[in-house]
Amino acid sequence: NDNFGTFGTIEGLAWYNKRLFSVGLQGSVIEYDLRKHEPKSMHPISSSPCWCVAVHHGNKRLAAGTDDGYINIFDIYEDELVYNKLMDKQEGRISCISWDSSGDYLITGSVDTIRVWKVSTGHAIHRLLTGRDMKMKETVVWALAVTDDFTIISGDSRGKLCFWDGNNGVSIATYHSHKAGILSLCLAEDQNIVYCAGVDPLIASYERVKMRGSEELVKWVKSTQRVIHDHDVKCLVTCGNVLYSGGVDGYLAQSSYPPKILIKYPPLLQSPCVALAPKVKYLLLRYPNSVTVWKLNIGKNPIKLIEWRPPTGLRVKSASISANGQWFVCSTADRLRLYSLKIVDHKPKLIKVKIRSKSV
Repeated sequence: NDNFGTFGTIEGLAWYNKRLFSVGLQGSVIEYDLRKHEPKSMHPISSSPCWCVAVHHGNKRLAAGTDDGYINIFDIYEDELVYNKLMDKQEGRISCISWDSSGDYLITGSVDTIRVWKVSTGHAIHRLLTGRDMKMKETVVWALAVTDDFTIISGDSRGKLCFWDGNNGVSIATYHSHKAGILSLCLAEDQNIVYCAGVDPLIASYERVKMRGSEELVKWVKSTQRVIHDHDVKCLVTCGNVLYSGGVDGYLAQSSYPPKILIKYPPLLQSPCVALAPKVKYLLLRYPNSVTVWKLNIGKNPIKLIEWRPPTGLRVKSASISANGQWFVCSTADRLRLYSLKIVDHKPKLIKVKIRSKSV
């Protein structure tokens, strides 16, 4: 929808039942109308960008972390989102945030540090230091997950997966699972497996196993690893025994093991997104932010004739081309545009044509 551009970027998403919320660099929490496919309401947080959001379903609360180190708490009501409180300010950006199972505590990740917050007081009760591989290079905690027994799992820019005791604020284990930063991680529904991936697109899983001779002592061990994507993996989520992943390559992947299954869904546009000019063998392709026209040649590579882009902030709603390839039309939310497509000295040229509207 064109309103998405107006409301800025989307840096984090969270569901509450059938309601969808997002945060972004515009410094607001936005709720969406899923029937109309557009923003429904906007709730300002602060003057700084917002990087992460998390919802606790039991307490009906939403928490958002900002660039200037604030955690904003909102109460979720049936038809609205109401501001509740502001936690103590921390030093530096909050890059990720997660609730514990009770809803009494929040966990945040930032540069070199993970903090455990008590929501009722607004104060941090534990400060967990990640350390650095190189003295002058910061470690950024990009992803968090929390189990019911308050084990905190973090993924950071070093490519390390770390396990922490949230009750005592101490490190349990650290694994160098990836060659580059971990951007996303998630727990299986039974919380016995954690999946992680990131700049290094390898999706690795670690499984919680009980130590021999003890019912209480557990250890996280590496289980499986798969390369499903070609570029950065930005998001992981599980449903049953199925893992869904997505990232920079634009594919939504559905995978499981065992049994070993992989289904990849390409980024498809809403139809109609293709038009033909059969008399001259032109192919028009419509994308959200551009329209391209190609000349098809049998036995040869196609030649791109034109690439048209709308004004900044607008998205292409529809586009078509005449059967003889001489007329090209496209529309955005604000207007309809008509062009004459001509080949001059073997070079394509778009000439804008004025459209005169007539009142009825």
